[in-house]
Amino acid sequence: MAKTANAVNEVSVKNLQDLAMQHANALGKVKALAVWGLGNIKGFPENISADDTEQLQLGYRGKYSLDHPAVEYVIVEGNYLKVSDCQIQGIEIPSKAERVHFGVDYAFSFNQNEAGRLKDTHCEFIYNTVKKIRTDCNKYVSNTLGNLVSEGIKQKKLSEGILPERKANLDLFDWIYTEKGPIESMKLRAKNALAKKTVTQDEVKKLNNAIIAFNVALKK
Repeated sequence: MAKTANAVNEVSVKNLQDLAMQHANALGKVKALAVWGLGNIKGFPENISADDTEQLQLGYRGKYSLDHPAVEYVIVEGNYLKVSDCQIQGIEIPSKAERVHFGVDYAFSFNQNEAGRLKDTHCEFIYNTVKKIRTDCNKYVSNTLGNLVSEGIKQKKLSEGILPERKANLDLFDWIYTEKGPIESMKLRAKNALAKKTVTQDEVKKLNNAIIAFNVALKK
């Protein structure tokens, strides 16, 4: 049995053929849901209304909440301790200690302005915990909704008889000097690393000299 990190997403796979069958079924369902969206959501996929977008986001947030259930903490002498860690480490929890649950519902019970002020209105631990939950959940919601929209665009084009264009592969030497090719990528990474001070100016200079030497050798 292949297991994911969370029991909610647990899958059972008999063999590789079964894996392929289940994967194909999942892709077919994604296609079917996007097609349903085309027929039932006004403006889908490119111009979904704010109200419909909010409903979709709430649905994805609900799924994220199922996959990431609230975590119980106990407050001992002003410190927030994870109950499961206390149990593992054999730490005795006072019977009258306050217990709190931090999850998606709690994190989004605050509006954006309130969440940003939690360090002042509550404490730094709650601020950091809520911020992480909201950030991770919002990223998941955005990415998942983006996947639905992308599939919707694909199915819309197919329904209109527009076949996806396949970009021609560049020749090796053309690829080397494209914007996203190895030369420009190395320069950009070096620039970013220098800004973060993980490399020195001298090391960047050596890289630039190596690139010049490479260009000279390649173009002989």
